[in-house]
Amino acid sequence: MDCAIAMIEETARIRSRWEGEGKPALRIGIGINTGDAVVGNIGAEKVFGYTVIGDAVNLASRLEGKNKDYGTEIIISEFTLARIDDTFVTVYLDEVKVKGKERAVRIYEVKGRTHA
Repeated sequence: MDCAIAMIEETARIRSRWEGEGKPALRIGIGINTGDAVVGNIGAEKVFGYTVIGDAVNLASRLEGKNKDYGTEIIISEFTLARIDDTFVTVYLDEVKVKGKERAVRIYEVKGRTHA
C-alpha cells in the first residue's frame, strides 16, 4: 500500500512539473487485490517471459480499470482490505461485478495514511 501511495504522490509531482512545461496531464490508476497467483517464466523455449498469472491478478487488473469509472487513483478489493491495518484511510466505493468473477466484489478507495 505504501508503494501505491508513493506512486500517486510522485505522479502528482511530475504532473505539476509537466503542467508548467505545457505537457499533457499525467494520471495513473492502481488496482490492488490479495490472493494466490503463479509467478515465473512462462512460454516456449524461444519465446518466454517472466510473468504473474491467476484469478487474483486478473481482479487487480479489473480494479485498476475501475479507477476511470470512479475518478479515483487507488482501488483495493475486500480481500486486500481484510489484510491491511487501520493506518490507511479507506472509503467504501461499491459492490461491483467484474468480468471473470462469479460474485460481486466490494471495492474501496485508498485515500492515504492516517495521521494519528
